Amino acid sequence: MSYVCLDCTHRSKKKFPGGKCPACNSFNIKSDSKPQADTSRQQERKTLVEYFILILFWGFLLWGIWDRYLK
Repeated sequence: MSYVCLDCTHRSKKKFPGGKCPACNSFNIKSDSKPQADTSRQQERKTLVEYFILILFWGFLLWGIWDRYLK
């Protein structure tokens, strides 16, 4: 993200110290790039094989519980 002074058009990739432009001491500053979207929250969908393995493991777990405690 880069920052730009709207009065003197001074640009910097870092934040301006104290929130003011080091060239003209103006507080009229904005960031000129959009924040990046957080893609870490988007998850890929599970495949059919992954669903099959998941159901298979749940089946083994339920069968083990039934065989040990409910028989």
